Amino acid sequence: MSVTYYDRKVPGPSRTPEENEALCREYPFLARDGSVDYWTYEDGKPIDYTYTWEDQLEPGWQKVLAPQMWAELKEILERHGCLNTFRFMSIKEKWGELNMFYMGVPQEADDDVDAWRDKYADLSKTVCVACGAPATRAVKWPNWINYLCDECAAEWPFKSEPIEEQKA
Repeated sequence: MSVTYYDRKVPGPSRTPEENEALCREYPFLARDGSVDYWTYEDGKPIDYTYTWEDQLEPGWQKVLAPQMWAELKEILERHGCLNTFRFMSIKEKWGELNMFYMGVPQEADDDVDAWRDKYADLSKTVCVACGAPATRAVKWPNWINYLCDECAAEWPFKSEPIEEQKA
């Protein structure tokens, strides 16, 4: 299965609902209830396994960051006893980096979960959002930025520049 990503075909979510259910058994925080409003998550609502929170990640981030990211988060949540209370409210790309918003973290776990979130926000800027290769170029508009590898940037419909020039 593929999806169109800014006029470019990239691999898309290819898991079946059964595979998603198995993923959510391993990482319960990836399950999404049938609600539209995640701010008012209620236990007991049916889980829709056609889509998980991992599907909110850019395709390249799914491929490269997700496996280690979820394992690290699970370890932190288990250590603090909040694996079953933690819930994502939003996962998205903003200004070229991974942004994650969540609830259900006790105060004593805040620093560890925030450090985990910040680590992956920083790492996301080093990974091509389209394919997962190391990012070497930045595509920039006045209110938008994305990081790409050379190959994906060549196929992108927008102008890009080397990342080194972005840092200058």
